[in-house]
Amino acid sequence: ASKLPNKVLTPVTTVTFAEKGGKTLLVLHELYPSKDALEASGFADGMRETFEQLDELLVSLGASVGPS
Repeated sequence: ASKLPNKVLTPVTTVTFAEKGGKTLLVLHELYPSKDALEASGFADGMRETFEQLDELLVSLGASVGPS
């Protein structure tokens, strides 16, 4: 991955929570200024880990997780 200045790597993030069939649907959009910025960010690995941790927390609180 190329070395890009930090300000170039900053994505625009939108998170939406909506009720769907009695469950909460979380939709996350990340908009990067370029493919290089996306690749340099490590987004895929970071988001995978973040959502795995969120799933674990929700299960510990008694919620169901995963696609409906």
